[in-house]
Amino acid sequence: MTRYIYSAEEAVQLLNETEKARASLALEAKDLRDQISDLNAENIELKKCLAEIEEREAACCPEDVAFDEQIVALRKLVEQMRGALSILGRIWFYGDFKPETPNEKHLSVMMKEMGFKYESENEVLAALEAAERGE
Repeated sequence: MTRYIYSAEEAVQLLNETEKARASLALEAKDLRDQISDLNAENIELKKCLAEIEEREAACCPEDVAFDEQIVALRKLVEQMRGALSILGRIWFYGDFKPETPNEKHLSVMMKEMGFKYESENEVLAALEAAERGE
């Protein structure tokens, strides 16, 4: 778009408008550079965090075993331990076992916290029924 200037006043006005626009653009450019700088700094921090997470993941499971496979194996182990505690809880109930040693007392507390220290035969039967249903 071509703008014709007919007087010195119009030239000064146009110059002032141009300077204002340049100043505004310079401020916007500075703000954008600051934003880019902030984003670059954030990107560097995120890359550090990602590297730390990958390092912790590598430390918790062997490289040749995927993390998901480790989780599946741990869940299977937990279910096996729960099954063992359930059996032990039934043995203790029917054998009228009283924990005496520190290890037996600790095991008794664990069984109680996990719901395997049975106080009545109804609890034992309910646990067996739940196990048969897969709960």
